[in-house]
Amino acid sequence: MARLLVAEDYDDFRELLADYLRARGHDVIEARNGAEAVEAARLEHPDAIVMDLMMPVRDGASATRELKSSSATRGIPVVAVTAAAPRGVPAQEICPGCDALVAKPVDFGTLLGTLASLLRS
Repeated sequence: MARLLVAEDYDDFRELLADYLRARGHDVIEARNGAEAVEAARLEHPDAIVMDLMMPVRDGASATRELKSSSATRGIPVVAVTAAAPRGVPAQEICPGCDALVAKPVDFGTLLGTLASLLRS
């Protein structure tokens, strides 16, 4: 399966999401903020990133911009996860550089389908 980076500041949700993805055969790397996510992406080269947009230290949108500006990480698909997105607004308008958007509360089936689609392309 895929090697995924999950960046989420809320510990309980990050652990729940990581456990859910691991139970489906994925290798999961965890980050608590955008700064950790950038560092982990550079070191671990995940197949995709699930990125909360509102995190301390460095937000997910800023982290995504940095990742997409680097030749080493720009090809990694980023799924933005946020409670602050109005329905129907494209991911690029909420988070330039993000490849997809999943609203909180997260429907795990939707997230899995989104990841599968991005990993196939």
